[in-house]
Amino acid sequence: VGDAAVIGKSTLFSRSLLEKLGGLSRLSCVLAEDFILGKMFENAGHRVVIAPTVLESPSSGLTLRAAFSRHLRWAMLRWRLRPTAALFEPLTSPLLMLPFAWEVFGVGALLWLSIVLVVRDLGGWVTLRGWHHAWIPLLLAPMREFAAPFAWAIGAFKRHVTWRGRRLRLSAGTLLYAEAVRAVDAS
Repeated sequence: VGDAAVIGKSTLFSRSLLEKLGGLSRLSCVLAEDFILGKMFENAGHRVVIAPTVLESPSSGLTLRAAFSRHLRWAMLRWRLRPTAALFEPLTSPLLMLPFAWEVFGVGALLWLSIVLVVRDLGGWVTLRGWHHAWIPLLLAPMREFAAPFAWAIGAFKRHVTWRGRRLRLSAGTLLYAEAVRAVDAS
């Protein structure tokens, strides 16, 4: 949709160029700093290129609660960065599109759902990692498919995020605001 695809963990750029664009301090009050970083470079007329090398980003030891919190935070970001695109996000869910597929394919919609999930999730896994542990996406994809609509719906209305131990208010453009600390009278 015209936005640079920037993932913070894997960005490479010149420090001197970043300083000319305002430095890291320009990113200190936003949660989607990688997205904003990409926009800074784009708006300055620089090209943002995706490298062909796949970098491993392990997330082992992540509990189901932590995984849901991560997806909820990402949904909140998408709602704050591109609300119109976020509104149509359910159209990308095979599970949510199943009733429409049922109208078209009848009971064959279950086969359609299975094929889409296998091609999308198993295909992505095999493309990036090979066949080693290929059972993982087959096991986890359905759980993600059921949880994603909840993260999407909650993310549209949730206003606060806990980031690095601090509760912050999330606003448009993923601007972060610290909550005012109320003095508690101990008497």
